[in-house]
Amino acid sequence: MIKPEDVKPHNFKDHKILYNDENFSIAWGKWENGDKHLAMRWNGGPGDVGYPKAFGNPVWFLIPRNLSIPILRGVLGAEFSDCGVIATAIDEICKASTE
Repeated sequence: MIKPEDVKPHNFKDHKILYNDENFSIAWGKWENGDKHLAMRWNGGPGDVGYPKAFGNPVWFLIPRNLSIPILRGVLGAEFSDCGVIATAIDEICKASTE
């Protein structure tokens, strides 16, 4: 198992973990083009880096922008969630949609 904080691919920078139940994690961060995105991953088990992975290295998979708010609403207030990071993500999505 790998901790989501240790998943640091070069194309998904400055991410913050907003949900982590040890098996599954959701993060909010900056993609290589500068846009902010929601991303997810399974953390794996003993001796496993989880899924997705690229060339044996753990990575995140991006969620389409139109699904981000429903997912964020779904984990808001849930056990294992960080409401501060979720609120920041929702705020940044809303500001980006009005620009």
